[in-house]
Amino acid sequence: MTNRPLVIVAICFAAGIILGLYLASPVVLAALALSILLSLIQLVRKKSFAGPLLLLFLAAGALACQLSLEASRGNIREYSGERGRLVGLVAGEPLWGEGEVVFPLKPETFEAGGRVKAVCGQIRVTLRFQQGEEIPPLFYGQQLSLQGTLYEPAGRRNPGGFDYRFFLERQGLAASFYGSLGDLKVLGLSPRASSWQGFVFSAREKIKDIFDTALPARESSLLQAIFLGERGAVEDGLALAFQRSGLAHMMAVSGLHIGLLAALLWGLWRRFFRESWGTFVFMLGLVFLYVAVTGMRPASLRAFFMLAMSMAALQLNRQKDLPIAIALAALATLIYQPLLLFDLGFQLSYVATISIIVLAGPLSQRLAILPPYLKELVAVSLAAQLGTLPLTAYYFNQLSLIALLGNLFILPVMPFVVGFALAGAILGFLWLPLGMPACLGAYPLLYYMERAVIFLSTIPGAYLELEPGISHLLLAYGIPLIIYGIWALRRSKKGSGEEPRIGSTPLSARKLVYAACIFFILIACTLFYTAQTGERQLEVVFLDVGQGDAIFIETPDGYSALIDGGGRPPYRGNMEWTGDSVILPYLRWRGTDQIDAVIISHPHEDHFGGLFPVLREKKVALLLISPDAGDSPNYRRLLALAEEKGIARVAVKKGDSFSLGKEVLFTVYSPGEKLFSGTSSDVNNNSLVIKMTYGQISFLFTGDIEEEAMTALLKSEHKLKSDVLKMPHHGGYFTSADRFLQAVSPRLGVICVGSNNFGHPNPQILQSLERHGIEIYRTDYHGAVTVKTDGSTLWAEPFLQLERARAE
Repeated sequence: MTNRPLVIVAICFAAGIILGLYLASPVVLAALALSILLSLIQLVRKKSFAGPLLLLFLAAGALACQLSLEASRGNIREYSGERGRLVGLVAGEPLWGEGEVVFPLKPETFEAGGRVKAVCGQIRVTLRFQQGEEIPPLFYGQQLSLQGTLYEPAGRRNPGGFDYRFFLERQGLAASFYGSLGDLKVLGLSPRASSWQGFVFSAREKIKDIFDTALPARESSLLQAIFLGERGAVEDGLALAFQRSGLAHMMAVSGLHIGLLAALLWGLWRRFFRESWGTFVFMLGLVFLYVAVTGMRPASLRAFFMLAMSMAALQLNRQKDLPIAIALAALATLIYQPLLLFDLGFQLSYVATISIIVLAGPLSQRLAILPPYLKELVAVSLAAQLGTLPLTAYYFNQLSLIALLGNLFILPVMPFVVGFALAGAILGFLWLPLGMPACLGAYPLLYYMERAVIFLSTIPGAYLELEPGISHLLLAYGIPLIIYGIWALRRSKKGSGEEPRIGSTPLSARKLVYAACIFFILIACTLFYTAQTGERQLEVVFLDVGQGDAIFIETPDGYSALIDGGGRPPYRGNMEWTGDSVILPYLRWRGTDQIDAVIISHPHEDHFGGLFPVLREKKVALLLISPDAGDSPNYRRLLALAEEKGIARVAVKKGDSFSLGKEVLFTVYSPGEKLFSGTSSDVNNNSLVIKMTYGQISFLFTGDIEEEAMTALLKSEHKLKSDVLKMPHHGGYFTSADRFLQAVSPRLGVICVGSNNFGHPNPQILQSLERHGIEIYRTDYHGAVTVKTDGSTLWAEPFLQLERARAE
């Protein structure tokens, strides 16, 4: 295969995991059987069976991925949408937030409709509580009885959107469960609880208690983040400062932490005991205990496996082989949990390690002017930063320009912080007062880190905001590889005798070119896939924000508008969720930095709640609103935010018109000078009704108007006929439906709707649409619905059908 077959095996296994997401199970099993058969044939013929073995590991990776997904799903999803009583085991550490607690649960039984059913498949539980409500202690191993509703997590439903289903599946979670803390009953300790996991979680809690007792809250939360990877308690402002200064990796347990811990333990042990295999095993056991207590994260697992191999090589007097060590660490981690391949921590950890091995040596040679210690520190930091820069920019949409400077300020104090934390934890376990002096020793260093990071993050130009796509990511890694491969091949042809190397490992120039060609093909395919046709089109995207409206518009000459922003009503939790999780990711995916007009049809949270993050992050030129301001305090907060941002605001009414670019015209049909009053819902009836026209094609956006506003429109002189109708009020019932549909006579009807208790869309409305021969699109069925037109023809592209077609 090669002189390092394990590297190829690890790559094939990882590639198989990716294929496992897209291939059907019978295909994977057939590939597995074929590879075994071919291997046996080659073995009998006494010929090389490298090819069949590679296929075997490819199929094994795909099978491992599918088995992991199947194990996480169980049968609990069969009861999605049902409300009932759930009994199960607390399977992890509860995370307490403002007004809610979240924890994983291994369900045992689910009672709904008078029937008790045995269930399996771990779930994510969210229990809400009121301020002042009595809160029972929650910890791993408890058996609980909960009352609430079970939900199947949604997959990716919008372009550039977040795949919440896969996010949970990567953590071994199949569904979400929402309830009230007041309905919780603690049934005692579960007999199914693991003693080992119980010990690990109790040790973690004990360490947090030691830090909380010894240090002020701010410094304690920072030390928990550094030593345990517990970032949730760190203040948002401080966490953002770490991210902007390129030092977020300091708050994640990584190879740095494992290396520091191992060095401290090894140094202490060698001082008092002689080296032996017993020493080796004992020290690895202590390091593994730390890895377990910090959550078995990908970076710490990688560091642990590489440490174990390095120490074994030392004991055996063998030379370390870093490519083999990385490959074996990756393979062991992915066999343990295949879906960790898609974890950002896994990707950053391995990319950083490979970058250090490849780049640190050459960089160190070019920094000979620096003192030895500083030279190595700068070379390692710069290598890791260069290697992970494209990934961090892609995932976080930010690029720190002072990361190297930040590492020079912070990295030298990290050994002392980790050392004090380790001493405090060990001594605090023996007796709490013993651990406090060590923790207090870390206080001035933690305070220094806080001040330094905040200062660095506020330096003008400290970071750039970027919105790279997958094609940019491939280009960022592919182009340097292609250039290096060509350079290495040319040097080898000239007979310079100097081979390219990964660290100290020689690397064939031909193999570099092969790898570069593969990257080139990937880049070409991605660019072709994402390339725009260049045709002049108006694009209208009805985003899937659940039970709410959010419609993005881009004109042929590049102007953009957003009608509503979705949002959750206050009683359903985070009102701004749709903005953070749907709209902003979509805008980043499109590369949209500025929105020329944001239009709020009416002041209900399911139409404006998601606009808070949009106004905070994006440049908005104009805000158009209904004359009816309603009585929502959240709406008043949104208007105040717009004023704070200097966004011009205009209340529009019947007869007003405006253009977006040169060719797209908007005309306001409702409400009139006299607002609706005394109706079943004045705010809904006073929704903005706007007709948008481009060439011969028109769209009618109706907000949440009800019977009274609809009747007034039918009596008006307006030309209601339109090619696309955004159905009023999420497809709710209105008696004049047939007359209204006849007057508008659309070719397409789009219903923006999600899970709800109002019966939307109404079956009679759906029947009316069918009777009139109108093509129906629903965001709850089709996900985002994109309608494109060149001004004369019209076509719709439902996102979920596109996704299915790509998968097939």
